[in-house]
Amino acid sequence: MAANVEQFGEWRTMRELGTGGQGTVYLARRLSREDSAELNRVLPYISKGRTRMPGDPSPVDALLDILAIGNRVAYGALKVLHPPELAKNAKTSRERFRREIETLRLLRYPGLVEVLDVDEELGWFVMAFYSNGKLTQHRDKYTGETLAALRALRPIVEAVAQLHKQGFVHRDIKPDNIFIAADEALVLGDFGLIHPGEDAPRLTGTYENVGSWEWMPTWAQGGYDGDVPKSFDVFTLGKVLWWMISGKTFLRFHYFRDPEFDLEQLFPGSPEMRNVNALLDKAVCERREQGFQDAEELLGEMDVLVGSLRPSSRSDVDACALA
Repeated sequence: MAANVEQFGEWRTMRELGTGGQGTVYLARRLSREDSAELNRVLPYISKGRTRMPGDPSPVDALLDILAIGNRVAYGALKVLHPPELAKNAKTSRERFRREIETLRLLRYPGLVEVLDVDEELGWFVMAFYSNGKLTQHRDKYTGETLAALRALRPIVEAVAQLHKQGFVHRDIKPDNIFIAADEALVLGDFGLIHPGEDAPRLTGTYENVGSWEWMPTWAQGGYDGDVPKSFDVFTLGKVLWWMISGKTFLRFHYFRDPEFDLEQLFPGSPEMRNVNALLDKAVCERREQGFQDAEELLGEMDVLVGSLRPSSRSDVDACALA
């Protein structure tokens, strides 16, 4: 553990959380002056393999005390850009990294991950750390719970609508990039594939696939020419909603009406699934020109659907108990 400890500004890495095409993400702690002084005292003993040091029987135990997770406010997810020799295309990777930082700086909005610290020159930044993990780790949380799923996803759809108003397209919305905050709110992260608008230069070639294949629109899976439409995000948001309600792991292409994926057949006793399917008809579309063209249109339809639904039987029971 000690050999992997690195310092980035006021932040010390603790353990790796994941790695991707652009860089590696670590759990990191922002150290106080007292912690920094203590760490500087302890690390030389550890680097030399010492098992004891003056005033403390174990430098490893002292290090663990410094890095122990207690106050979550002092913790973050630190993303470090891969060095040029490890990046497949160092110039493109650097530009995407810059765009990700600029987007998160510009749009501080509920439903989007918060940036805590950044050093663009050295190629790292720190986002809020969500100890409840990713939505993928809670697959059954909203199974069959239409109203709860719609309400939980709404802040993210609203945040993406704000992105779209600024001309941005996220391009990588999926459960693995959605985090669960301490108050159970859903938060969208990973802006590494963000596209900043029609006038911005493309970082990929014409017809090149960008995004997660199993979540991206069917019409984009062979690559696409021209601009990056906002309906790209609408499609993926629709798939996420289907994923939350269905409890299944995978929806093939746009086939949510097929028997094995159809919510009305998966939950025959839930009449609201017909309305959810009608919503998905306008979101998870086979062709890009069909259905909702941006997240604001999707948000409006979601609000109409929420307004038409009564609380689930579970919520009704809770309400009766409180009456």
